Amino acid sequence: KPGREGALSVVLEGLAGILQEQQAAIKEQAKFAQTQKRQGTLFRTACEYLNLGQKKLALAFFLRLIEEFQITAYIYEQICLQFQNFDCAEETRIFSEALLKKEPNFIEPYRYVYNAFLESGCYAKAEKVLQDSVRKFGTHPMMYLRFAKLYLLWEKFNDAREMAEAALAKDPTLGEAQKILDMLSEEDF
Repeated sequence: KPGREGALSVVLEGLAGILQEQQAAIKEQAKFAQTQKRQGTLFRTACEYLNLGQKKLALAFFLRLIEEFQITAYIYEQICLQFQNFDCAEETRIFSEALLKKEPNFIEPYRYVYNAFLESGCYAKAEKVLQDSVRKFGTHPMMYLRFAKLYLLWEKFNDAREMAEAALAKDPTLGEAQKILDMLSEEDF
């Protein structure tokens, strides 16, 4: 009917706008899927190289992953776990420290860095990490237990005893703390 061309034109323009928005959303979803696929491929490839004992190649793929994408704290944590699972203390420490910078209120990186220093025999650095985590998160029976284990390895037996006692005072069910005390009393340290 004459005179309805204007209304029809408005409807058609509206439909065209909706179609353009849907096409843009489809393109964005495809781009996201492609990004996820690329990230997954890089991560899996790095893990495969770790499984094969080729730490340098694994490191190269993890670094490429970080360079190509804005990596979340979760991905850093997964990288740390992979290196930790393969007893790669130095790499665990490096990625954990990067994770600490990215997420300073996240306790896991403190544990990774602590474990890496402990495994490499850097007891003073491990102690500092524990002290930093206590300042950040407060004391906890397991924290005292970690100190006790550290001091035991470091052959600071009086400190180990003190920390094991503190752990037991906070949680009398901590069998590991009691074992440390029993061992220290048996050996007359």
